[in-house]
Amino acid sequence: MSRLFKLTMTIFVPLCWYAYGQMPDALWADTQVHVRTMQTISPDMLKIGQDVDMQVMDTVWVGNTVVILRDANGIAKITAIHKFPFRPIQIEIGFMYVRAASGERVPLRSGQLLADWKVSLPHGVLPTGTETTAHVSRDMPINVLITTESVRPAGIDHAPVRWSVSR
Repeated sequence: MSRLFKLTMTIFVPLCWYAYGQMPDALWADTQVHVRTMQTISPDMLKIGQDVDMQVMDTVWVGNTVVILRDANGIAKITAIHKFPFRPIQIEIGFMYVRAASGERVPLRSGQLLADWKVSLPHGVLPTGTETTAHVSRDMPINVLITTESVRPAGIDHAPVRWSVSR
């Protein structure tokens, strides 16, 4: 794509949506979703393919529509374990999905293309509440993710809001 096209899509299209009161029709790929682990992972329970429970930290909005609620559940899996002598254990965690406000699964990936979240365990443990940022892996139409929240109410979320329009 040309730079002019990318610039147009990044600046002009969101301004048009705002000016005409229309909302975007999709949850775009690469939208950031801030998550944290919900369990402690210790070396004695490390297995490839083991599920890691995740929880969304901030509500994800598209226009005035809630797409992913704060505290929504998600799943990741341990994809690799690297044990080195005299160095901490390293694990790779692949994000699977989080639940949208409608109950649908929203597929996630690490921020790096074709790479999993790499975590070093200096004390041998990945503690509960370890935070990271995942990204939506593909575009999803909003009509699949319909929610009952059509107007963004004041005070629904006390955490700082991160807008998701990122193209």
